[in-house]
Amino acid sequence: MWGCALSTVALTAPAAMAATGFAVWATMKLVRWSILILRAKAVWLGDVEATSEAEAIAKGAEEFKQLKERLMAVRRANSPPSLSHQDAAQ
Repeated sequence: MWGCALSTVALTAPAAMAATGFAVWATMKLVRWSILILRAKAVWLGDVEATSEAEAIAKGAEEFKQLKERLMAVRRANSPPSLSHQDAAQ
């Protein structure tokens, strides 16, 4: 049973890349992250889109002109992908 589930997942990503093109498929993995600066209390600075927490912190440091060591990224609960499926089809 586990073998079937894993093989199905493994086949899904290449099929998606072939159907939509790799560049579009890669950008659909962007997630919205809230960037907070760590002080006595964490203070929200804004949101960025990135594929990982480390990338979100790096983008936040650049965008908000803060040290990376002082920032924290929290994934948004209902983070929509940056491209909708309708945009990817075009």
